[in-house]
Amino acid sequence: MGKISSFLERKILASGQGHLLKFLKELNDSETERYQKQLQSINWTEMRSLIREYVLSKSKHQVPAGIIPAPYYPYPTEDKVLLAKYRGFRKLGRRMIMDGKVALLTVAGGQGTRLGFDGPKGTYPITPVKSKSFFQYFAEKIKGACRKYRVDLKWLIMTSPVNKTATEDFFKKNNFFGMKASSVKFFVQGTMPAISMDGKLIMESKSSLALSPNGHGGTIRALKDS
Repeated sequence: MGKISSFLERKILASGQGHLLKFLKELNDSETERYQKQLQSINWTEMRSLIREYVLSKSKHQVPAGIIPAPYYPYPTEDKVLLAKYRGFRKLGRRMIMDGKVALLTVAGGQGTRLGFDGPKGTYPITPVKSKSFFQYFAEKIKGACRKYRVDLKWLIMTSPVNKTATEDFFKKNNFFGMKASSVKFFVQGTMPAISMDGKLIMESKSSLALSPNGHGGTIRALKDS
């Protein structure tokens, strides 16, 4: 019979999510341990706030009046002041790369379903002649920059829980496309419980929550957590 910590149980009940405890008595020890880890990973205070504000609230979002385009620097340009500014930008960019203050980030949690492709989107062949994948194309661009600036650029790749293993295996199979394995870091994007319209967390099974990726907005947190 499964049993979770009383402290965690109180948190769940205080959040109005008592239905998550309904099937505990039917779980074996390994199922209970896995389920408890999943429940412990949730910030229950934050979850209550999110549900209250974005699920149960009936607030209306209105577009503010007077919206205008954000300021920008036009390019190309013949303005001498801007041209001088751009030269300074390029100089600063080169210096930051050479000082090791730049890394590359690829958000690669998606599958190639909409492309009619069975596998991580980054493994999809995109070049018409040599059928290079997204990942190979990116890797070759990064290697070119490494040679140009004589620096070892780091490549951070955010996968999903579903395609992490397949993505790592693809890189190993292709010898990291000539990059150093130590220069490529994989990390997993965060997930959030799926929530019904009445503010209840949805269960996928008796021992698991239904989870959804938390999107690009969770990239920085996932990188920090990794």
